[in-house]
Amino acid sequence: MKYKPLLPFLFCTVMLIQSKAQDKVLTSDEMLPYGSMMDFKFADSFGAIDTTIQDIGVVWDFADIPTSGSFSIEIVNPADTPYGAQFPTANYAYLESPQTAYRYFALDEMKMERVGSWFGGVINTYTDSQIEYVFPLELGASSYDTWDNTNSSFGGTYSLKCLGDGTLILPNGTYDNTLFVRVHVEEFIEYDAYFWYSADNGAILLEYFIGDGFFTSSFALVLDELTTTVSTDDRSFVEHLFYNNPVTDLLNVELSSRSTEPISYQLLDLNGRCLVADRFSNTGTNRLQLQLDMSAYHPGMYFLQLSSEQG
Repeated sequence: MKYKPLLPFLFCTVMLIQSKAQDKVLTSDEMLPYGSMMDFKFADSFGAIDTTIQDIGVVWDFADIPTSGSFSIEIVNPADTPYGAQFPTANYAYLESPQTAYRYFALDEMKMERVGSWFGGVINTYTDSQIEYVFPLELGASSYDTWDNTNSSFGGTYSLKCLGDGTLILPNGTYDNTLFVRVHVEEFIEYDAYFWYSADNGAILLEYFIGDGFFTSSFALVLDELTTTVSTDDRSFVEHLFYNNPVTDLLNVELSSRSTEPISYQLLDLNGRCLVADRFSNTGTNRLQLQLDMSAYHPGMYFLQLSSEQG
């Protein structure tokens, strides 16, 4: 029997995962994986942003928000950052640009909490971490958290509540699976912030911060582009390859195939040794998903070879 290579040598690390969303419910294992990038623009005015639209199955039509400038957040492994060793409990981090800043978080099945940051040469360590996400995040979910002062900030309270779910329309496109969250913070000042999150992967689609007009100014970040996958050869059948988040260690590959024959795969180490070999079949949907448990393997580089058994 002849084997037709679909992707002869697909580089992958042991920390790869696909986040398959549930309908308007976000769980921690669905949070954006390492390597994902959120590119934003700043809203030039806020008149189009309506925070009174709340409930189940609503539509937020903010397509007319005027935007300019740029800002980005990359999801990174704290261990790969210059200051990760300062935050041993962190397993999830934001790298913000163009003004470089690192935000460090501890992500588990129940919550994501901020444990520290680095910005402008200052390391900010939370002795009592600040809860910023709760899971599962869905309509009605809420949290009330207090945190202690740090070496460069005041302590305070951070309360959140999910007030709506539905469809968000932004200048760059439509997001059907959206959760709307209000955050109320009492620090040395008191303020509200509003977040529209993707229930597919936790991406920030829109963030609206309402300043007090004296100490702080209002601003809004509008998602312009979201990148979550590794680029692949356009000639291959592989459509999506997802990095992992720290909650799970599953390698996920999604591919499209016109073949109804089984697909064979091998996972190889750098010495060419086969670690696992198996096959899976097309169920008739022309969209196949391969899932491997990578928890038994050491961190490093591996090869994944996929082959069609159709001649």
